[in-house]
Amino acid sequence: MLGITVSPDSLYTYLELKKILRIGRPKAEKLVREGDIPSMRTGRSYLFFGRDILNYLEGLKKSR
Repeated sequence: MLGITVSPDSLYTYLELKKILRIGRPKAEKLVREGDIPSMRTGRSYLFFGRDILNYLEGLKKSR
């Protein structure tokens, strides 16, 4: 994760999600749209719990 520490109880923005996962905008939008990473919508922005990001990463490790 490039030295980025993800705290399970913290909230992360779309930009932070992309940096943590090292993905681009289209892939991040697909993950949100398909529900692979749960999100909360606040106005026009999305927020992500660290625990959901960590769960997604764990799922990637298990599927390899």
